[in-house]
Amino acid sequence: MAVMEGRDTMYKLIISQLRADGYEDAAQIVADRTTGGKLSAPTARLAHVAELGTQSEARQHALDEERQSETSGSKSTNGGTNGTTAHGDLVFGANPMKLDLDAGEAVLSPASPLTPTHIYTSNHRATVYATCFSADGKLAASADTAALVRIYNVDKVVKSRDVSGGDSSGVARTIADHLEPINDMAFHPNNENFVSASDDASIRIYDFQKPSIRGPLRTIQDSHKVNSIAMHPSGQYILAGTDHPIIRLHNATTSHCFAVQNPLEHHTAPVTQVRYNSTGRYFASACKAGKIKIWDGLSCRCIQTINKAHDGTAVTSVQFSKNDNYLLSGGRDSVVRLWDLRTHRVLVSYVGAATTKSPRAQCCFSHDERRVFCADEDSRGLVSWDAGTGDFFSIKKDLKIGEWFSHSPAHSILLAGSHGLDKQARVYLLEDPSAMAGTSNADTGAEVAAETAPPPVAPGSTAAKDSDAVPPKTAVKEEPGAKPAETDASPDAVIATIAASDDDDAVAACKNFLLATDGIESSDAAPAAADADTERDAKRVKVEPQ
Repeated sequence: MAVMEGRDTMYKLIISQLRADGYEDAAQIVADRTTGGKLSAPTARLAHVAELGTQSEARQHALDEERQSETSGSKSTNGGTNGTTAHGDLVFGANPMKLDLDAGEAVLSPASPLTPTHIYTSNHRATVYATCFSADGKLAASADTAALVRIYNVDKVVKSRDVSGGDSSGVARTIADHLEPINDMAFHPNNENFVSASDDASIRIYDFQKPSIRGPLRTIQDSHKVNSIAMHPSGQYILAGTDHPIIRLHNATTSHCFAVQNPLEHHTAPVTQVRYNSTGRYFASACKAGKIKIWDGLSCRCIQTINKAHDGTAVTSVQFSKNDNYLLSGGRDSVVRLWDLRTHRVLVSYVGAATTKSPRAQCCFSHDERRVFCADEDSRGLVSWDAGTGDFFSIKKDLKIGEWFSHSPAHSILLAGSHGLDKQARVYLLEDPSAMAGTSNADTGAEVAAETAPPPVAPGSTAAKDSDAVPPKTAVKEEPGAKPAETDASPDAVIATIAASDDDDAVAACKNFLLATDGIESSDAAPAAADADTERDAKRVKVEPQ
């Protein structure tokens, strides 16, 4: 609700500014599309807000340069928590900054290992191939290669604590509509609709809140397998990556398709994943050719390209940090990397998880961004690291986690897919052993729905570890003078943030100012034939996108 109210205010400011500048016709067009035709009084408040934002950005840039000069002499140390390495405005070392802080930083203690507790099982028809959570963490979904989708009420799942697969009380809706395996899913920001993408070359939008509506509200037909989708934070657009190198942008209401006009900016191989940042101002894409591209969400212009992001292997996963300054990526080189989008450098390389055989291997932040997770293809377990220091925690083996898993954005909960003949989706509660002392499972389960973050471990304390933990491995950190990754272009600025601290111990909250528009040009270029190098080719009639 707060997001929508903020957007309503933003649209009113845009309309008021247009009228103040004498663009009455343009103001009426924007009003018709956003506020139901209601015009706001002409004011220049938007120009004033933009000026304040520019000044704040300039001050932050000066602070960044000052911090970089202060830390330029610090020496990077591979491994341990005593070494520090300076990259931009962050110093990763004994007391790393939390990733959702950029100004008014608060120093956090190092993260501790977490113990996964299996709390729920959901039976499927086939291998569970995709999972996702809603933006508020209240809903989750899993899909299998037989095109069956189950949508869950997370609170009921946690209270159920049924690992046998016989309790369906946590299942809010079951959908079986696609003809081929489902590759990706997304919830509307307000949980109004649910979107799925499949090998049957279609994107389908469902009103899952109304069981009486059996089929999809709308079906967007493509000519290629749809590998990944992302819902714009406004809920108005659906970003799609397919086996064709051109990224599609669909209007969620009209199904109209837009594409990038400049052919030189396109990927050169099938797109493996697309993801928006928190505001929709930017989005990231990855492809099988090993490139990561950062795009302007308003103009659909490519503003940065990272070539050979994972040593030339396919990039399989991308995710923005909450403050949008960092990008987490995973590839088939068995290395997870954290990129600073302002300096175009790798801040931390997380090693220890095998992903060389996994064409869909995922990596993600924890809900508080203090940890990074990735599935290990050899043990079918979960690998975790300290997000700031890159310290390797352990491999929790034999969890039966497939290539694809999702972490809740609100709670310490993991929804994992399966592998091979395994036909179950599993929910894990990730608990801090130091906080579990003297706490029963029943007490823990009752408090999960209201959980905000695991308590930090004080510096110098020793966190309990599972018996299956392996000796820590050392993350590879980039040297301060290391050569940046090859880039085609760089943005003037990735984002301007204004941070305010609630108290001494709380995390500073960043509020981004977003300018949104519908003015994305469409392309008349027809998609070419699908790339032959796909994991699961299937015969079907090809239909050109509308």
